[in-house]
Formats: sequence, C-alpha cells, structure tokens
Amino acid sequence: MLEKKYIIRRKLEQQTPIIHFQHDQKGATLRATEVKPKLDTFILSKTGTKKAEDCGWFIKDTKALNYKLRFFIENYNENNVKISKSGDLDIEAQKLELNGESNRAKAIRDQAKNEINAMYFANMVSSKKNGVLVDLDEYASDVKKQYKETVFYSKKSPIIMEIICFIPTLRDAIEKHLEEFFIVHNFGSRQSKGFGGFKLLPKDNEKGRSALEILQENGYQFFYAACRTNDVSALMNHAMIVYAILKGGLNMTGWDKNHYKTPNNYIKGYIQRRFISDAFENGDQIGGDKAYIKRYKRVPHNFIIHENRKHSDSENQYSEYKFMRILLGMADHYEFHHIHQGNVNVYSLGETGYDVQRFRSPITIKILEGKIFFVFDVRSLQLIAGKRFYFLLNKREQQELLGLNQYAQQKAYIQQKGISIQVPEIGSAEMKILIEKFIKYFNAEKTKLRNFAPRYQNTANIILQRGNINE
Repeated sequence: MLEKKYIIRRKLEQQTPIIHFQHDQKGATLRATEVKPKLDTFILSKTGTKKAEDCGWFIKDTKALNYKLRFFIENYNENNVKISKSGDLDIEAQKLELNGESNRAKAIRDQAKNEINAMYFANMVSSKKNGVLVDLDEYASDVKKQYKETVFYSKKSPIIMEIICFIPTLRDAIEKHLEEFFIVHNFGSRQSKGFGGFKLLPKDNEKGRSALEILQENGYQFFYAACRTNDVSALMNHAMIVYAILKGGLNMTGWDKNHYKTPNNYIKGYIQRRFISDAFENGDQIGGDKAYIKRYKRVPHNFIIHENRKHSDSENQYSEYKFMRILLGMADHYEFHHIHQGNVNVYSLGETGYDVQRFRSPITIKILEGKIFFVFDVRSLQLIAGKRFYFLLNKREQQELLGLNQYAQQKAYIQQKGISIQVPEIGSAEMKILIEKFIKYFNAEKTKLRNFAPRYQNTANIILQRGNINE
C-alpha cells in the first residue's frame, strides 16, 4: 500500500450538471483523460515550464506532468444521481407520433427540451426523412448514437479525486493550485456556458476560501451576480439570459401582419450594438458584422420590407465595419441565419489551409456559492485579434466552393467572391471597458425582462457587479 505522503485525496462537490457521453454508465463523472491535460497546463502557467524541466516534473520526453489522476463516486447510490432523460422522452414521442397521437407527442417533446438547460441544444434528431416519419427502431438508434445527457450528483455522493505523485515539489505545486483550478474550469460539453462545474471542498478542519476571494486575489477579469436562490436550474437560466443580452440580444417583439405586437420587448445585444462605440475611438462610425451583412445582402424581389421592420443598421452607411460577434466565440460552422436569404458562411484563410475554424468563447460561466461568475480569458483573444475573415453571402457560391478540391483554388475563389471583415484589436484595456459598460447596460435594460415570457422575468431581479473593483 502506498504511503499517504504520495497521495492527494480530496472531495469535490458538483455545482452544475455535466453533459456526459457516458451518462448511461454507472458512476459516470469527471474523466481523468479530460481533467489531467487541463490541470497540467494550469500548473505550468503558474510555475513556468523551466521550473518543471529543472525539477524533473515531466514524464520522460513528453510535456505531461508525472502524476496519476482518477475520480470515483464515494458511496454510490443511484438515488443520489440525476440523469436527464431527453433521449428516452424523444423516443417515446416518436412512438406516439407514429401512432397518430400528435398532441401527446408534442407535449412529450416539450418535456424533453426541459430536461437539459437551453444552453445545450445539440440533442436533435430529425423525426422525419423526406417528409415521412422515421421508423421507431431507426429513430431510437439515431438518438442513442447522438444524444448526450446530463449527470448530476447530490451532496450525498461526493466525488473523490485521487492524485498519486512521487515528486514532492510537483505534489506541493498541485496542492497549492487545485482550489483555483476548479474555480475557473468546467468540464464536459458546453463547459464555457456553465455545465460541468465542480468545487474542491476544504480539507477536514480547514476553512475554504470563497470563489469571489480567489478570483479577486488572482487578478481575474470578471463580473458576477449574487442571486436570491441556490437552485441550479434557476441560476443557469439567469446565466443564459445574461449571456444572450451580452452577445446577440433578446427579441420578443412578435410580428402580427403589419406591425409589432410588443415593440418594446427588445434588448439589443451589447457586443454588436454598444461595445464598438464604448471601446473604440470614432466607434459611432464603425458598424458590426450584422450591419455589414445587411449592407451587402440583396432582398429578394418577391419580398417587401415593411416600413416598421426596417432596422437602422440597414440604412446606416458606416465608414468601416468590424467582426464583433466572434469576440464571444466561433463554432465549427459559423453562420448568420437570415430567414429570407439563407445563411452566410465565414472563412479564415491561412497560407496552406483554413486558419481559425473554431474559437472558444473567452468567457467561462461559473456557478458557485449562489453566485454566477462570468470569467474572461483575455489571452485567448490573441488568436483572432486583428485577423481578417471572409463571408460568402450567396448559396450558389457556397455550393460552387464545395466543388473545388484544392485549398489554393478555394482560397482564390473566396477572395474573389467573398467580402472581408476584420476583427478589432482587443486586449485587457478594451476588455475592462466591455465589462464595466456591459454591467451598466444590463442593469439599466433588465427591467424590460418583466414584460417577457415567464422564464425571463426573474432575471430582472439580479444585479451585475464588477470583480476587482479596487484594482
């Protein structure tokens, strides 16, 4: 048996559901194969690679730190874990649909959507092919292959983390930074949106520090909201709404023939509408990517824009435009959806291949101790700051591009047919402005949420606050 001095054994308390591809396996929780590389990177960011090399922390010629890590559930009890059932519900709905019970099927599908917070929307399998309902066996097979579910353990079943390390200096470094590591990292799918959050519990007879203290002490850029509830679903819903207002905005105006039903039920997305003028010199003369697309996209001849539906951006002739939306992340297939004109594909062109094809949001949402934290990683913006992207606006052009096999041909075609837009240069100074101004913007606009659907109304009661206000 190993001596205790070689083992770090700590308890973790799950804070938010983790989206897990092995949800159907008993004891599914954090995976060492995901956590260890992140922990290695975090430790090295704190200590420096040179120290790690000098102290012999690496495994042979690799850049992996020399320790073993595993997770397991203490006192596993199936009554102490909640696993979402969106897949099972959707299969049941398909069965009802095939039996002609469409109304019941719709109710079951609506229930399935509520199994996982709306921040996760990947559990989708088409119930029809070529307009015909898919056979139940085929549909069930597709669901089982594609769906992930959330796993959430109660306090009655803490997660045990066990680290075995024979290098004293490395073991000390790991213990020193473990608490902070779990404060700023989530795990599993959609981790930047708050899923997969865990908290390192203090050792017996020790008092832990609060998440707010740790973030302040280590100089993180963040804002947060202290909420009146500890209900995880409610907190994640608040986080989703705040993030939506920060990025794309919320539009609940509705449209009835020739007029808006509720024209004031609209909160503009901050990053698109306000951040440019707040953070950049002559910002009022700079348009965002949405305005850029509206300027260049043609309205089909058979579609008439009603006077009340015109947006100021379509009339505004800015002196220049910047790609703003990407500052909060870019998925594998980044598209601007336009209901009347299809999608706009976005490309980053490198010398020998497509450059930035995915950019993770620099914001990590952390739900801890009844608070919602929005923590910014300013360094990650260096990957895209100042970079030029190309938009293809025409469906025919997008299809023609797919017919070109060589990247050199594709690159030349995109440069010829596409329109280009640049990401603004943004660093710590601009990020501070974003945080400070958005807090004011949200706290001023949030009262509108009381006129929205019920799921939005309670978010009007939260107050955003600035982290590191004394810096």
